[in-house]
Amino acid sequence: MLSLVAEARSRYFASLGYDEDAVEGLATTITDVLWLYKAEAFHGDVLSVEMVADDYNKYGFDLLYRMTRKSDGREIGRGKHGIVFIDLQQRKVARVPPQFRVKADALGN
Repeated sequence: MLSLVAEARSRYFASLGYDEDAVEGLATTITDVLWLYKAEAFHGDVLSVEMVADDYNKYGFDLLYRMTRKSDGREIGRGKHGIVFIDLQQRKVARVPPQFRVKADALGN
């Protein structure tokens, strides 16, 4: 399931006009992952993943997600990725880019 969520995360960033490694001049890194299984899913099931940025701090945020099966709406699982912004040139964590937050908040509403 986490590989499906990784693809959804990449698409989430793309929907904001970013690549995960190029967000307003910064890279991102995943600091923690949580996944709660709710129901089985099988090969061939069409799944949907909803994502929203939440719980911002100075250097990052939690990307919350929920996966459901399209055929019956059953929740397959939910979880989160802790994401932090990194300035690769300085090799340090960086503050959340304000423009990223504007875009992410607009998408979440």
